[in-house]
Amino acid sequence: MLRRLSLALLLAPLAVQAEVRPFDVDDLVRLERVSDPQLRPDGKALVYNLRQTDWDANKGLQSLWELPLTGADAQPRRLTVTGSNAMHPRYASSGALYFLSNRGGSMQVWTLDGPGEARAVTALPLDVGGFLLSPNGKQLAVALDTYPDCAADLACSVKRSADDEAEKASGTRHDRLFVRHWDTWSRGTRAQLFLLDLNEDGVAAGTPRWLTAGIDGDAPTKPFGDLSEVAFAPDGQSLIFTARIAGQTEAWSTNTDLYRVALVGEAKAENLTPDLPGYDTTPVYSSNGKYLYWRSMQRAGYEADRNRIYERELATGKTREVAPGWDRSPDGLTLSTDGRTLYTYADDLGER
Repeated sequence: MLRRLSLALLLAPLAVQAEVRPFDVDDLVRLERVSDPQLRPDGKALVYNLRQTDWDANKGLQSLWELPLTGADAQPRRLTVTGSNAMHPRYASSGALYFLSNRGGSMQVWTLDGPGEARAVTALPLDVGGFLLSPNGKQLAVALDTYPDCAADLACSVKRSADDEAEKASGTRHDRLFVRHWDTWSRGTRAQLFLLDLNEDGVAAGTPRWLTAGIDGDAPTKPFGDLSEVAFAPDGQSLIFTARIAGQTEAWSTNTDLYRVALVGEAKAENLTPDLPGYDTTPVYSSNGKYLYWRSMQRAGYEADRNRIYERELATGKTREVAPGWDRSPDGLTLSTDGRTLYTYADDLGER
């Protein structure tokens, strides 16, 4: 008995050693990825996006999870159902959670008021590429890919796309760049912004208003732009968005500008940064609406230029660079509640 026990103890490390192997690319693909944490308005929990891999189906699965921030033994719980994707969680000031999901067959905005089943907020004929809630929670800005000459009528874009899919010929004529963004070929559509009113139940009602009419470009910008390029004014009377005018120079231009459009009446979008030749993006309003902050690059045509932070007093147009002596390149921008502090992050000595 003693001899058999001794032999078992000797062989045990060999068995453990046989299970050890290098970390490979398959392991990398299977890793779960956490992103986009959003703090609940009461500060007692946060919600985040979890991406998992369905190896056999060769696809990613995205879901939303909530983590309580009170109690030492708090554990995350899943908020969204299995069998569909959910992403981009955003809280309204009321505490209602809004997110994107394809559970209804297309990518639309949904909401959760608390524990229970989610409700559809939008039922648009096109997939929603992103959304932003207004400060009072009564309006929703959404990004949709539409054909420029069909943006005033979403059904027109749906029909155009269906007709394109039905074509037996696979040839495509391009008369301007970009022909492709990474792995996505251009089909003649543009990302455009629309405004939706929300009723008392938080559901979109009425006809979407086209906010980026007259802008020959994508808003949000492609290929990596999102709704961080858009900001509602605190009073809800206007909205600022980022766009690069396409024309014949889009493929080599790095000049994006900030445009302001009124949300009442039929006002045309106004270019706020026509004299700045590089990227202008991620607008952030002060809580009182008097100041606007954004990131800007100074050199035209140089997409690896350093970002700088600018501040503008909207009433006077007076503009200054914030911390001009700082030699790092800031990424995101967040303003403190009292408006006295800007938070950002940047790469520094090989770390972020």
